Amino acid sequence: MNSTASTISLSEAIDALTSTSDHLNFITGLLKRSEFSEETRKDLNRQVNLIYQRLHDPNLYLAVVGEFSSGKSTLINALLRDELLKTSALVTTATATRILHDCALTVEIEFQGKRPGVLKTRPDSQQITVPWIPKINGIDNRQLIHLVTTDEAITADVIRITVYHPANFLSSGIVIIDTPGTNATQIEHARITQQVVELEADAAIVIIPATIPLSQSLSNFLQSSLCNYLHRCIFVVTRMDQIRESEQDALLIDLKLRLKEKLGIEPLIHSCAAQVLLDYLQGESINAKEQIWITQFEQLEELILNRLRQERSLNISERILRLLTGLLQKLEQQLENQYQNYEKRRSTIQKELIPELSLFIDQQHQEAKNRVRTAISNCLIQINFCVEKYRENTVQKIRNSLFSITDESLLKNFTTSEVKFIFQQEYNKLSQELNIDLLQLTQAATQISHTFDQRFVEIYQRLQSLSHLDVQIPALATLQFEHLAEFTETQSTYSQLMETSGNWVLGGVGSGALVGTMLFPGLGTIIGGAIGLGLSFLATPSLSDQQQQIWDKLRPELDAYFNSVKTGVQESIETQSRAMIAEIYEHIEQYSQYYKQTVERILNEQKKELITLDRLRQQIESDREQICLRQKTLLAQQQRLAANVSIQ
Repeated sequence: MNSTASTISLSEAIDALTSTSDHLNFITGLLKRSEFSEETRKDLNRQVNLIYQRLHDPNLYLAVVGEFSSGKSTLINALLRDELLKTSALVTTATATRILHDCALTVEIEFQGKRPGVLKTRPDSQQITVPWIPKINGIDNRQLIHLVTTDEAITADVIRITVYHPANFLSSGIVIIDTPGTNATQIEHARITQQVVELEADAAIVIIPATIPLSQSLSNFLQSSLCNYLHRCIFVVTRMDQIRESEQDALLIDLKLRLKEKLGIEPLIHSCAAQVLLDYLQGESINAKEQIWITQFEQLEELILNRLRQERSLNISERILRLLTGLLQKLEQQLENQYQNYEKRRSTIQKELIPELSLFIDQQHQEAKNRVRTAISNCLIQINFCVEKYRENTVQKIRNSLFSITDESLLKNFTTSEVKFIFQQEYNKLSQELNIDLLQLTQAATQISHTFDQRFVEIYQRLQSLSHLDVQIPALATLQFEHLAEFTETQSTYSQLMETSGNWVLGGVGSGALVGTMLFPGLGTIIGGAIGLGLSFLATPSLSDQQQQIWDKLRPELDAYFNSVKTGVQESIETQSRAMIAEIYEHIEQYSQYYKQTVERILNEQKKELITLDRLRQQIESDREQICLRQKTLLAQQQRLAANVSIQ
C-alpha cells in the first residue's frame, strides 16, 4: 500500500484533474435544499459517498472479462503465481470475485437467502464448516474458494466474494476482479460484468481464446455493454500455445482487423499462454518454445503493471468523472420530476377549487328544487289516479247497492248503515294507498338530500387531497322529512269520525248533517242536509222515486267530496314541498358555508405554497442549468482523459 503522504498526493492530483471537490460541494448543497423522497435521497447520498471513497482510494481495480471457459481463471492464477481459482468448462458463479493483497490467504463471503451473513476465515483455516451447507464441511480456504465460485447449489446464495492473497502482483494496490462469464445463458451474468466495468473497474483485461478468436457472443457483448469503456480495455489472446507457430501471426492480424471492423478501434493485442507458466511453476519440464511463452507472460504482466501505475491518476480520474456524470444525470432527472410535480400541484390547485362558489350554490339550490318538484309531480299524478280509482269504485258500489233495493224497509237500512259501510271500506283502502304514495315522496326527498350529501363529501375529499391542512368533512345528519307523516295522520280522523258518529236516521236536517260529517267534515253536512230535506217532503213516493231522489242528491256530493280530497292532498303536499325545499336549501347552505371557510384556509395556505413553488421552480431551473454546464465540462474532461489513455 502507498503511504499516507502519497495517498494525499494522489487524491490531490485527481482532484486537480476532475474538480471533484467542487462538483461534490455543489451536489451536496443541492441535496440539502431540494425535496427528494427518502429513498431517492439515500441513493444519491450513497453515490456521493462512493465518489468520496474512490477519490481517496489508492487502489486500482483491474477487471478480467471473458466468456466462461475462455481462460480467465488460468490468466488470473498465472498473475497470482498460484492455482487459486478452479478452471472449469462449466458456468461459474454470477458473483464477481475480488482478489486483494494481504500477507496470507483468507476468504470473506457474504451470503443471502435463509441464512444471510458474512463468513470470514483465518489464514490457517483447515476445518471450515457451514452447518446449513453440507458441502462446506471441514474444508480449507482453497477448497472453500473452489466451491463458492463453481458449485451452483452454493453460488445461488452468494452475494460477494473477497479473497485476500499475498501475490506480488497485488502488492502495489491492484485489486483483481474476476467477472462472471459473458456468454452464460443467464442475462444476470452479463449485467454484473457490465456493472463492474462501468462502476468499479479502472481498467479491464478482455480475454479472447485463440481457439475461438472473437466469438459472436463476445463481439456482441463488447459492442453493447462495453462500447463506452473500450479505451480502458487490454485485449489478451490466451491459449496461443494451442495454435501452430506458423498460424499465430496470421491469427493475431485477422483478429485485429475484426476488432477494428466490429468495434471501430485499433487495439494492440497481446498474446499469452498462461497455462505454460502454471505448468512450469508446478515443476513440469518446459522446452525452448514453451519458454518463450513464460518470458512473454512476464512482459505482459510488466506491461499491465506499468500501465496501471503510470495511468493511475488518469484511470481513477476518469472513473470519478463517470461517477459524477451519472450522479448529475440522476440529479437532473430528479429535479425534472420535482419540477413536473410542482407544476402539477399548481395546476391542480387552480383546477380543483370551485371558481364561483355563489353560482355553484345557486345551481345546487335549483337542482334541489327541480328534483323535489319532479318527485312531487310524480306523486300528485299517482295520487290523482288513486283518488279517481276510489271515486269510481265508491260511486259504483253505492249506486249498485241503492238501486238493487226491492223493499222500502231495506232502503232505510241502506241509509242507516250500508252507505256508511261501503264508504268506510273504500275510504280505508284509499287512505292506505295515499299513505304509500306519500311515503314514497318522503323517501324521494330523503334520497335527494342524500345525493347532495354524497356530492359534498366528494368535494371535501378533493379538498383533503389538495391541502396539507386537516380538512374535516362536516358531519351533517341526513334529512328524514317527517312532515308528511303529520298529513297522513289527519286523514285518519275521517275514519275515526265514521266509527264514532253512530247510525244514520232517515229524515230531517239533523240526521242529514250527521251523514255528511262522516263523509267529509263540513262538506258532508250539505250532503246529509240535502238528503234529509228531500226525503221529508216526499208524499208516499214510489220506491224507485225515493231511490232516484237519494241518488240525485248524493252523487254530486260524492264527487265534491273526492274533489275536496284531491284538493286537500295537493295543498298539503305543496305546503310540505316548500318546507322540503327550504330544509334542503338550509342543508346545502351549511355545507357551502363550511366549504367557504375551508377554502379560505386552503387558499391562504396555497398562496404561501405557490410563492414557495415559484421560488423552488426558479431554483430548480437554476440548478438544472448549472448541472447542464457541469455535464458539458465533465464530458470534455472525460474525452481528454480518454485520449490520454493508450490502448496497449
